[in-house]
Amino acid sequence: MSGPQCCENPPTLDSGSGVGSLQELGGLKAYVTGPEVSKLAILLVSDVFGYEAPLLRKLADKVAAAGFLTVVPDFLDSDPFDVDNPQFDRESWLKAHPTMLQNGFQENYSDVCSLLFYYNFPFPTSLPSSPFPIGPHYADQLRIMSGPQCCENPPSLDSASGVGSVQELGGLKTYVTGPQDSKLAILLIHDAFGYEAPLLRKLADKVAAVGFLVVVPDFLYSDPADVTNPQFDREAWLKAHPTGKGCEDAKKVIAALKSKGASAVGAAGFCWGGVVVVKLARFDEIQAGVVLHPGPLTVDEINEVKIPIAILGAETDKFAPPEQVKHFGEILSAKPHVESFVKIFPGVAHGWAVRYNTEDESAVKSAEEAQLDMLNWLTKHVK
Repeated sequence: MSGPQCCENPPTLDSGSGVGSLQELGGLKAYVTGPEVSKLAILLVSDVFGYEAPLLRKLADKVAAAGFLTVVPDFLDSDPFDVDNPQFDRESWLKAHPTMLQNGFQENYSDVCSLLFYYNFPFPTSLPSSPFPIGPHYADQLRIMSGPQCCENPPSLDSASGVGSVQELGGLKTYVTGPQDSKLAILLIHDAFGYEAPLLRKLADKVAAVGFLVVVPDFLYSDPADVTNPQFDREAWLKAHPTGKGCEDAKKVIAALKSKGASAVGAAGFCWGGVVVVKLARFDEIQAGVVLHPGPLTVDEINEVKIPIAILGAETDKFAPPEQVKHFGEILSAKPHVESFVKIFPGVAHGWAVRYNTEDESAVKSAEEAQLDMLNWLTKHVK
């Protein structure tokens, strides 16, 4: 964008242009136009001149006239390209707005999309009549539970399982176990079956036994996946429980732990929860993370990891195939300031770490090996 072509014909910005209104969406100011009751939404992403460009808003209004709720967020945080200013420093602007070139854009874009998704706007996995294909990762996100593998061996939930107690933490019901005065805390993030899974609570008690305060919040708000119910609507469930919201809820839990005296916090997540851990790993709220048989992840998400992280994958896993997990390991190994550990477990499938058959000696052994690797990683870095 340092050449002239990108900046030809700059618009005269007008905050009052368009027939829509300004609202806040996903933490960003956004121009919103079209029927508010529509279940179909279109996100328009501006060029370097930002969301106040009149012709862009005119286009938004045109799209809205077809019945779509149309949003144009201010991804530039009120700092559009100012090519008419002779003092304008393009290089500094580009550094300040990696949203246009690097991963910050995906983060903000995902936040807005997640919010739209959370409010039940259907995002199709394919558009046969459109020349713009939906990326395979986002299609996988929508299909994360549509196949059988994710939901194999569902646990029999038991609200009374475990030796700990259920408390409120960060606004969420939370299974809490271990020494209450510990300065070291571990956040375990469940899979789609929620925080009442007995084997997950058993693992929490095991981690607590070495001196950690361990918390397992109910990120699903008493709405775990009920795959044994023939009326269970997987698509609707996914829309109601985006991992982006899980990440925001996790931050509140971590803040609550620190307010109670925790000086260091680690996190481990399984399937749905593994994706949440990777999202948390972009920030400094946690000191280390462990991801076990995660849901679909992207290279961009792995590139954003800033803390020590371990990824434990299964030999058979369509959501996190071994080849992909190994590639993630290569990316992490190339990051000089991020310690990482990646391991593929032979002879196991997605979910093996917390949804194993307790009568199968081999399955128990593989699960315990993964759990020990998890514990060793957290013990090493959360101190």
